[in-house]
Amino acid sequence: MAVQQAAQINDAYQTLKDSLRRAEYLLSLQGIEMNAEQQTLQDPMFLMEQMELREELESVTACADPEVALVAFDTKVTAMQRHYLAQLQGQLSQSEWLAAADQIRKLKFIAKLKNEVERVEDQLLG
Repeated sequence: MAVQQAAQINDAYQTLKDSLRRAEYLLSLQGIEMNAEQQTLQDPMFLMEQMELREELESVTACADPEVALVAFDTKVTAMQRHYLAQLQGQLSQSEWLAAADQIRKLKFIAKLKNEVERVEDQLLG
């Protein structure tokens, strides 16, 4: 029983600590489940931008100074992430649940891209 409660407390802490998990939880309170959803993002401009960003990330290692190029790329992606988080915050505060769900989907793409940036950084430094 104590182990189960400790696990629940830890899960709650992790949810509060992570902005995406926190937003997903708020949507779940409104009946919108993001974890088991099968719906995909339907924003072709955003998806095209993501493809271009991934191509740009792949080309970083071929630059004359890949570390500097990677820092610049990461700065750009971080700015995008902040922008989408600010939009998400506004949508949640205005109870725009479906728009917030789309924003979470976009932020998940950005989070995966940030993970790829870390992978390339490890590759360059390792």
